[in-house]
Amino acid sequence: MERILAGLAEASVPAVHLGVDPRNVRALGWYGRFGFTELFRQPGCVWMGKQLR
Repeated sequence: MERILAGLAEASVPAVHLGVDPRNVRALGWYGRFGFTELFRQPGCVWMGKQLR
């Protein structure tokens, strides 16, 4: 994940977002360790994002 995020930052991508099933608590924690924060929730999905620059 660190390599992917670094590559995106090097490509001048300003931010990334992704969706996670709210029942997948382990994935929510995993993405959180890489600096992703919750943006909003909708039924069946937690949207998370991270600023890269």
